[in-house]
Amino acid sequence: MDENTQNIVIEVATFDGPSLRETARRLNLLTDASQHYIKGALNTANSLNILERCANLLEELADAKEIYETVSTTLYIEDKYVSVSTQQVNGLLGTSIQTNEIAEIFDSLKFKYELKEDTFNVKIPTYRNDITMAADLIEEVVRMYGFDNIPSTLPEMSMTIGKRTEIQEKKHMMKVLLKDLGLHETLTYSLTSPSLVHDFNIFHDQEPVKLAMPLGEERSVTRQSIIGSLLQVINYNQSRNMKDVHLYELSTTYSKGVELQNLAIACTGEYHGLSFKQISYKADYYLVKGFVETIFERLGINESRYRLERVESDNQSFHPGRSAYIKVQNEVVGVVGQVHPLMEKKYDVKDVYVVELNLSALLNIKTGKVKYQPIPQYPSVSRDIALVMDESVPANDVCQKIIKSSNKLVKTTNIFDVYVGEHVEAGKKSVAINLTFQDDKKTLKEQEINEAMEKILKAVEKDFGAILRG
Repeated sequence: MDENTQNIVIEVATFDGPSLRETARRLNLLTDASQHYIKGALNTANSLNILERCANLLEELADAKEIYETVSTTLYIEDKYVSVSTQQVNGLLGTSIQTNEIAEIFDSLKFKYELKEDTFNVKIPTYRNDITMAADLIEEVVRMYGFDNIPSTLPEMSMTIGKRTEIQEKKHMMKVLLKDLGLHETLTYSLTSPSLVHDFNIFHDQEPVKLAMPLGEERSVTRQSIIGSLLQVINYNQSRNMKDVHLYELSTTYSKGVELQNLAIACTGEYHGLSFKQISYKADYYLVKGFVETIFERLGINESRYRLERVESDNQSFHPGRSAYIKVQNEVVGVVGQVHPLMEKKYDVKDVYVVELNLSALLNIKTGKVKYQPIPQYPSVSRDIALVMDESVPANDVCQKIIKSSNKLVKTTNIFDVYVGEHVEAGKKSVAINLTFQDDKKTLKEQEINEAMEKILKAVEKDFGAILRG
């Protein structure tokens, strides 16, 4: 503009905040003016009044002449209403302000409203874009009422005892137990690669969850088993000459619409050896099986409530001859055994024995309360028997049958020898079992023990085809 300027066009623009934000980010032009529109800090409903005032000042102060008609696009802004009641005000502030006092405050702020009983339906002025809900109106009330007039009171809170839930207590118990057994707790990623996600999965039958924007292919899907993650930890340790590794992890596994709490254990190398005495205990199937039995015992799940079933021969994750499923009422709740040689080659590990339990199923099994049993006052009697049976017959099932068929006279059974070879028919095995007889009410006689033995032999022969070895 200079002394020759004849015509002036004045523009008062209003921009849509969300659209302007996208454009400003795309062009990297986040100016102070754009921030005002983005944050909604301007009274856009007053744009026409501003334009008229500007023209009026030009006419009054700058001798402007021939002011033309204002041209505007349609600018429709809906009236905004917010409701608040006297009860809400006093409930939030802890005061006893009367309805007429609140009305006086709204009148002083030039807030138009409709009052029904004790509820105000307030029309929010266009220059107060910061008021969007009842709490904002309550803030205006207390600002005008005076913060010094609000009484200081302590909040009323019910006293509660902080403690773990039953499920949390069981999880904590298992962690402490496994640490006491010499295992180290790990915390690995819940994400894995699509090439590893199906390894060792026995609990999920749905597809894994895929991330919409993964950081990389190796962490693009949620894992369905923890064993693969533990094998990667073992590989890391073995590659650094740490051969004796005993780990566990309690974590969540995922598939579409399903979340399961799992516990996984992985052991390799020497377990609690004494080198100066030349004693060495190598990790094997019976070590990890013992971990499972100890956990089940602490959870109150009796041996009679679960059974082991050998994994199928075509299983590509677990060694078919040294692994078993753990079943409760025909539902698979876990697996125990050695990693399949193909998987050991895939993860570059050696001689690893693992366990994985479905805690979502196990921790919800109802268990009875612990009952006190007095120390037996009468002596026990020990007998050894050797039974010949098919190699496919689980010895543990035979032991359970012995206890059941003895009319509760057999308190414990202990397998101390399994023989296959000379003097035993092909396809058969000889299982030597120690039986402990005891009666809580009297001393057992020889005849009673012999009668119990006859019942036991008939029962195992009928159910399993097991006969006494000659």
